[in-house]
Amino acid sequence: MTEKQQFEEKTEKKLTDWSHKIDELKTKAEHEKGEIKEKLQKQVKDLKERQESARKRLKEMSSSGEEKWKDMRGKVDQTMDDLKKAYEQTKDRFRKAG
Repeated sequence: MTEKQQFEEKTEKKLTDWSHKIDELKTKAEHEKGEIKEKLQKQVKDLKERQESARKRLKEMSSSGEEKWKDMRGKVDQTMDDLKKAYEQTKDRFRKAG
């Protein structure tokens, strides 16, 4: 397995893990009421969009050649880092709301 394939596999697994975590937050948001519920649902939607952006970048990287993928790897890593930070912020807001 090439380094590129290993990175793709590892990142895809992380994205799957994020799906589960985001779905947990979505379920929690559904149990809230009023304005808090709306804000949390908006934040969950944002997380889903960030996740989709990461998945799109990974797909672009996957279809790139062996030379170009290393350049694109940084963009994928940055997108994944952004997703993680947004998740942590949203999770903190859930704690404060709950």
